[in-house]
Amino acid sequence: MTLSEEIGSVAHGVVFSKIPPRTVGRAKLFFIDTFGVALAGRGVKGNKEIAELVTTWGGKKEATILYSGEMVPAPTAVLVNSLLAHSTEYDDIHEAGGAHVNVSVIPSALAVSQRKGGVSGKELLTAIILGVDLVCRLGASLSLYPGWHTSSTFGIFGAALAAGKILGLTPEALTNALGIAYSQAAGTRQGRLEGTLTKRLQPALACQSGVMAALIAEKGLTGPKEWIEGTWGMARVYSDSHEQIQEDSVRKLKRGLGKVFLVDDLSFKLYPCCKVTHTSIEATLALVEENHVHLDEVDEVIVNVSPGACKTVGRPFKIRTNPQVDAQFSIPYTVALALVRKKVDLDGFDEETIRDPTITAMAKRVRVVIDPEMKDVSSNMVNLASKVTIHSKRGVFSKDLAICKGHPDRPIVEEDVFRKFHECCHYNKTLSDKEIENTLSLLRELEDVKDVNEIFGQITWSV
Repeated sequence: MTLSEEIGSVAHGVVFSKIPPRTVGRAKLFFIDTFGVALAGRGVKGNKEIAELVTTWGGKKEATILYSGEMVPAPTAVLVNSLLAHSTEYDDIHEAGGAHVNVSVIPSALAVSQRKGGVSGKELLTAIILGVDLVCRLGASLSLYPGWHTSSTFGIFGAALAAGKILGLTPEALTNALGIAYSQAAGTRQGRLEGTLTKRLQPALACQSGVMAALIAEKGLTGPKEWIEGTWGMARVYSDSHEQIQEDSVRKLKRGLGKVFLVDDLSFKLYPCCKVTHTSIEATLALVEENHVHLDEVDEVIVNVSPGACKTVGRPFKIRTNPQVDAQFSIPYTVALALVRKKVDLDGFDEETIRDPTITAMAKRVRVVIDPEMKDVSSNMVNLASKVTIHSKRGVFSKDLAICKGHPDRPIVEEDVFRKFHECCHYNKTLSDKEIENTLSLLRELEDVKDVNEIFGQITWSV
């Protein structure tokens, strides 16, 4: 049995009642988190245009676009909904594998559930948990050649597996869906380096392709069974070593398969920007509060990070063609925002705020330095630790931080997720207070929902 066949066989046999309650609870919270972040994405540049574009394509009314509430074919809906969920950079991440995960899995499972009809909350959660688990296992086991965008390169397989589980595919068909997905796995970091909007689009393309792979497999088309370990499988073609998959990677992929679900290892984001900026943001906010630092007394801020982190978010802040992307991927900007506003939230990444001369001036006083002692985790994930040192007229204040609140080792509570949901839904007045409470109430008991279409009945769509 190939690795893919084993994954398909195990996934086919997993039922909701066998999933640990803690895992179900985590999956529900991440569903709430992702749904809220997607609604916040309705106010982000480029998303309106994509939503309007796809509605001109027409087609069967199968699934809901979270931008407008319009019904379109399922593969079209996931393109928009995944884009919405990723565009604010507020969605979860698997730090061990370096991938944003639910952004590809949840839109896939949700749209295919609507397409099929009569899918329960338990069925939806089971599919999501399986899809998330696969993305995390791939990210933690296969080290990609630098430059691949892990979230989309691995995300497509989570989307395909979740969609296939909802469709009720056989083990063989699930294996084919994953093999078909391999033919489309793609996405690079070049767009992120240039500050283009394709960075946020890539998981959406992966999500759409994953759904298509499952639908194609349902019709009987076949895909390679050795897409992981084969001669031209992902472990060789996409790898940073270009060698056959190693035994320790096989063990990581298979350890606890179908019994241990890696949704438990995901991290929530508490700031709407690249995760690599988060320890420096949290450290800065703590230093300001603990030492009563005033903006006018700050001479310089030094942020020590790993080589990979510096390459990702350490460049001097410069506004190019997409100010929001430039700000989301900048330690100088996000640290300056924390110093000036004493908070980092969605409003901090509106173009008006990004161009605030007080913030841009402060960003010029933030310098990112490579610390050779900080080693990067892998080619999939940089070291997220940082050391922030504020040089002020009253003295020098410094703080080291390895992980942020929201990590499984520094967990947040349900109320934190609910507060974030409120923030996302209030952003650009996305939902009314009544709609927020009704939607949140339903999502908190998602496993009791008889038909996932109920989720969309709580919202009065307006754009």
